[in-house]
Amino acid sequence: MKDLKILPNGCFNIALLIGKGAFATFKNKQYSLNQGIYLCSQVTQTVEVTLLEYSKIILIQIYPWYFSYYPENDLSNFLDDVSQSESNEQLFEEHINLNSPSILEDTLQVAEKHFLNFHQKHPIQNVIEQVTLEILSQKGDCKISDILKDYHYSERWIQVQFKKATGLTLKQFSKIIQFRDSVDKVTYDSSLDSLTAIGYESGFNDQSHFIKSFRYFSGTTPSRFNPQNFVLSFKE
Repeated sequence: MKDLKILPNGCFNIALLIGKGAFATFKNKQYSLNQGIYLCSQVTQTVEVTLLEYSKIILIQIYPWYFSYYPENDLSNFLDDVSQSESNEQLFEEHINLNSPSILEDTLQVAEKHFLNFHQKHPIQNVIEQVTLEILSQKGDCKISDILKDYHYSERWIQVQFKKATGLTLKQFSKIIQFRDSVDKVTYDSSLDSLTAIGYESGFNDQSHFIKSFRYFSGTTPSRFNPQNFVLSFKE
């Protein structure tokens, strides 16, 4: 068996689980998962996954704003959760063989084709994508009311639509992005020689605020954080 820890990052994930299955803990909910394709919601705390013997998992990270382009979906209550695809062999409406020896290459091909078509169908960014990109550009260290004031929609409307598309409030999302910026600094930025400097550069008011936020999202403190225990995005 192999244990994985997945941190909140502000994105949805599609998981292709291959083999005997896995156990997963989303906050206080535990799941026994068989081979299949799953949509993983936004998460607000670390997800713990135990892969059973002879099993593997492929994760496809999708944009935070992705479902805002499919308004028929209401994800307001889909948070810290996982949902199995209605068809275990459908990924982005295409057949995929989970037992194929070239499953990774097949998955990449299907995903690349889908998102190329997605961008072609939506050449103009909608409000939710614009707001999300603004928060990302400021690495979560921002005041939501300042970001929303220049849009021709009420703040309330944007807040409702954002939660419908992501499951998160704008404040939750910005805090997760701020946390992930601090994770990147702890993991990759050798120019910052103290946790105090990292907390300050990530926009936290003081050291105690930084430690409290980091512990909430990761389950550990910055000083005890071991990147090798977590699934992290690769940085060049």
